Amino acid sequence: MAREILDEFPHCICLQTTGVPLPCSPRHHLPRTRCCTLRRSQRAINRIGLLFRTERFAPAEGEEQAGRCESRLVIRARVAAVSPLSLQTMARPRLAVFVLHSLNPRNSSVMPAAMPIPLARLQVQHERLRAELVAAFARVLDSSQFVLGPEVEAFEREFAAWCGVRYAVGVANGTDALVLGLRALGVRPGDAVAVPAITFAATAEAVRLLGARPVFVDVEPAGLTLDAASLRAAAERVPLKAVIAVHLYGQPARMEEILAVATDFGLRVLEDAAQAHGAALRARPVGTWGQAAAFSFYPTKNLGALGDAGAVVTNDPDIAERVRLWRDHGQVGKYEHVDVGCNSRLDALQAAWLRVKLPHLATWNTQRRALAKRYRKLLAAVPGVQPLAEFADSVHVYHQFVVRCRDRARLAHHLQEAGIGTAIHYPTPLHLLPAFAAWSEGPGSLPVSEQACEEVLALPLYPEMTEDEVDQVCRTIAEVRR
Repeated sequence: MAREILDEFPHCICLQTTGVPLPCSPRHHLPRTRCCTLRRSQRAINRIGLLFRTERFAPAEGEEQAGRCESRLVIRARVAAVSPLSLQTMARPRLAVFVLHSLNPRNSSVMPAAMPIPLARLQVQHERLRAELVAAFARVLDSSQFVLGPEVEAFEREFAAWCGVRYAVGVANGTDALVLGLRALGVRPGDAVAVPAITFAATAEAVRLLGARPVFVDVEPAGLTLDAASLRAAAERVPLKAVIAVHLYGQPARMEEILAVATDFGLRVLEDAAQAHGAALRARPVGTWGQAAAFSFYPTKNLGALGDAGAVVTNDPDIAERVRLWRDHGQVGKYEHVDVGCNSRLDALQAAWLRVKLPHLATWNTQRRALAKRYRKLLAAVPGVQPLAEFADSVHVYHQFVVRCRDRARLAHHLQEAGIGTAIHYPTPLHLLPAFAAWSEGPGSLPVSEQACEEVLALPLYPEMTEDEVDQVCRTIAEVRR
């Protein structure tokens, strides 16, 4: 098969896999020293498929005269065993995509194709932890305890210790953590709860699921977290029961200022820490500022499960006990229902997998922070692209690296064309979404949030990202900003 490919494309670079050399065609004009090598894992690659195609590209201005004629050969290969450290892969049988460049023999230089840079890349993390994740699965399978049980209890103890709180109660997902957290704080139908306008819809949705009403407040312009002055104005206007302080994109909200307002007006405080595992403000971890905090372990979070999962953390034993009761249909024993609850039990498999990942979280957060620092350094010289502020007294864990730019659509399109993933978190502030129109004062009521939602753009950032990839993203941004 290798000879057939090389005979058909005589100028393509020879692809050589460790342990499986592919012979060069007699007509191959490039030296073997230019061969690409793919690192192997424990076993050599033993099976390569046949599907391939070519794409022709028109030469850029001046290239034709220089004798350069480029085409791209894309080989889709099914691989039995290959390290994902050298290429993007999917679950076994892995589907790897090799991109090779062929050049006219008159041009001796070979430029490797840039690999796509997705917004997030979970495959590498999971491959590195594969043995431990599989062992955790086997442990749960052998136990036949799939809902709650010892794995969940162990994770709750470990996560509580990691957060610096006395209690963690595992639930089915982050939304349920918000709902049960608010309910445990005493929020009831008809109560008013302050919610920042820039956050995921689940934050306000949790308020409505309890029959309470969201009161939307604006965000501060630097980091886009809840603005304490806007909260105070809302509390003076509406008798609030509670406030949800969202630690947006991995940066803690300004909790000291928020707590000052809460104290003045007797508000209960729930932290929404779904994007902030490991973040801290003035050396105090998120999750320890309010009466309780809600975490999500959605797969792309800094600490992500392999499905949905969540937790409520608190130092209050009564709050922990209420959440524990309600997550399991309000029962204190089998068929002993003392209150109306719901089905929001954390399953043992997710807890076991989270236990595998938790010891790595601090390192992953450190890597995120280092990459964000590089982004900031490189983007400082790019006009019109402004990263959100990192507060000096905060440990920002960069669930997302978000910039503001006036011509967002043009920049996002340019990055997409270059194979670089982006996302908009969030395109519309909550008070302007149809779902919450009944509790909104309409356009213009929260100007900072409305302007920010026109400009924010998330760039790729994940622990396994390389500095070279950050450089590539920044170079691509600089191209469109020139």
